[in-house]
Amino acid sequence: MQIRLTTIVIILVCLVSRASAQTYDWTIENLERVYERDTDTVRVTRTSLSHINMTVESVSNGQIRFTINTLDITVPDTPIGDMGFDSAKPKDPTNPLETVMRPLVGMTFTLTYDLHERVLKASDNLLQARGTSALGQTLAQPFLTAPFAAFFIYQQDATPDKPRSFMLAPYANGVQLSDPQLIDYITSESGSAILTEADLSMDATGDIPGASSTARIVTEGTSSMSHNSDQFVLRKHELELKSELRFDYRPGMPVRSELVTKILIEHSHPKGDEAEG
Repeated sequence: MQIRLTTIVIILVCLVSRASAQTYDWTIENLERVYERDTDTVRVTRTSLSHINMTVESVSNGQIRFTINTLDITVPDTPIGDMGFDSAKPKDPTNPLETVMRPLVGMTFTLTYDLHERVLKASDNLLQARGTSALGQTLAQPFLTAPFAAFFIYQQDATPDKPRSFMLAPYANGVQLSDPQLIDYITSESGSAILTEADLSMDATGDIPGASSTARIVTEGTSSMSHNSDQFVLRKHELELKSELRFDYRPGMPVRSELVTKILIEHSHPKGDEAEG
């Protein structure tokens, strides 16, 4: 029985920036490895790749509104073969991803910042449309907060010297395995750009429903951002996470999975606003 490593994520929790009506190109790559019962032999390796063009309509009063303009995704080696979707192509009723992905195009979503819990919560339409593909996982709660951190990092009393913090919490199979931990960014300036970086690390244990042993997740990663120094508009965000999950599905049936996620977000109109460095 194949147990996939579902979304193992960080929750990046920040307040709002001053940017609005900005368009960005996203590239999302998920590399997944599932191991045999001896936990050392790789049984399945697959890489999913997504491209999204997205407009951030507004960021204010603890909310961000964004619209997906176009998207394409490839998901190889699924149980029913290679899968893919491209919103630029005509509708294909035989494509299993058609009904999951096509409704996302043109839809406007809202994320709301919860001051008490310090997390981002999604509007209902996003939760209903998230799907189960690599793109769906990326847009699903709580993983959706990770790439959106860059849009929330500067607001109100936050400054380049003291940007907003965020929470790091590991998830597996939809279960949060430990309490979140506060992660702080380090900032510097380069020309007209504010550079913001953080090293992400967590080693956590917890229970997964149906597993016969305690699960352990080890997560390592980096986040780096570049904003312009006047309006704090995001120029570029690079996020990379590597997580390993281990538990016993049943006695004598160890499970080991790895997921490496790389996300690149770039402003679609960089002329006159190129990031320095």
